[in-house]
Amino acid sequence: MTANNTLEKKQGEEHVKRPPNKFLCYRSETLENEFKGVKVQMKLFSRTIGQRWNAMSKEAQAPYAKRAEQLRKEHAEKYPDYKYNPKRGQKTKQRAADEQLTGGVQAPRKQGRRRVRFPSGTSQDVSNSHKVAAVRTAARSRRAAKASNTYALH
Repeated sequence: MTANNTLEKKQGEEHVKRPPNKFLCYRSETLENEFKGVKVQMKLFSRTIGQRWNAMSKEAQAPYAKRAEQLRKEHAEKYPDYKYNPKRGQKTKQRAADEQLTGGVQAPRKQGRRRVRFPSGTSQDVSNSHKVAAVRTAARSRRAAKASNTYALH
């Protein structure tokens, strides 16, 4: 499928967005009320809002749940045949353009690192090659600590 075909498809049919969930209702209301007319760094805003949401009680979240349910019902009435169908594995425009330039050859990916946390409170950075062993060791030590009733949540 070429870039022109995707543009034609998008212009020909209207994309129906999913109805917002309770967190998205909270996020949009907060953005409108607290940050109206303010230039906001979305990365920082999203992190802050996520932390606030997780700290809220279920009672405080209830109005947003009601609003989300109301919007879900309105969405179902407006689009009765709507079914969420995620498009997994589609290439981004940039990635498709890069593959076209390089002939499909991709640069090797960097080896990632993962932080493994042990029950003692210590943590360790491990590379992909050592990840499995470190995770098993951490799980084994957690099970041992739990069995001896010295397991503490951190």
